[in-house]
Amino acid sequence: MADIQKGQILTPEKKDVLVNQIKAELNEVSDAINSGQYGQAAMDLLKKNTDKLQGVLNDLLSKKGVVTPNETNNTLDILNTSKKERLQGDFVGGIKMGTVYLVGGILAIVGVYFLVKKYGK
Repeated sequence: MADIQKGQILTPEKKDVLVNQIKAELNEVSDAINSGQYGQAAMDLLKKNTDKLQGVLNDLLSKKGVVTPNETNNTLDILNTSKKERLQGDFVGGIKMGTVYLVGGILAIVGVYFLVKKYGK
């Protein structure tokens, strides 16, 4: 989104850049939904974001001419919200997996310690 700023009027060429960004985010959200690694609440948010993004994409594709600053701002806000919620889901999933590995590692170390203590003498 470095090329497109909030409050910017988008010509048809710039509109194509925004459309491509929306398509890329839709692909990312679809991949996240298909992975099934999120809880039900996160899945509902992802599906809601997919619907919003698809609506914005349809509006932009049907629009002829320039995109107004207000439309640009709304589109960028929806894109940023979608990315934020998707990345938060990834972060929470990573924290959960990290915790599982940490607890498993600690249990393995404690188990080895007691085995060595009991049978090591």
